[in-house]
Amino acid sequence: MTLLEAILSILDDGIYKDTPPYGVSEIEAIGHSIVRVTFKDRIDHELLSLIALSEGYTIDYGSYELRILDRGVIVIRVGSRSDKGGGRSIFVYLIPASVDAMNLYEKCVASMQGILDEEYGEMDLDRLIDYNLRILRIVDEYWKCRYGWSKPRSL
Repeated sequence: MTLLEAILSILDDGIYKDTPPYGVSEIEAIGHSIVRVTFKDRIDHELLSLIALSEGYTIDYGSYELRILDRGVIVIRVGSRSDKGGGRSIFVYLIPASVDAMNLYEKCVASMQGILDEEYGEMDLDRLIDYNLRILRIVDEYWKCRYGWSKPRSL
């Protein structure tokens, strides 16, 4: 099973019961829209940045751990010392599939991305799927490159 399949499974069922893919120690859903993937090794910031940049995202790295942004919105961040898994974890911020499950911030992001029509409260499910899968592909590509499935694309 690929990491992408494992993450999609946890989003469907809420928990992940199988053995995590090679190189991954734990996958956990945190609420409706956040997934934490903890790897066996510390996150390679350079590799993760290269993959994110090649997909059109921007990188923010300062006095805190690496963050990957889409139009100023954090979509992925590397765990800090205070997070479970610390520097071995990646937190993935997705948009929930239900307007009722969204907090105000997620509604703003969904609206900004053209996923949510705030006036009518309707969601464009195709855009939602594209948005979330685009984010998940970064994590999946990182896993494949880090643990020997493929090589990163150069910029």
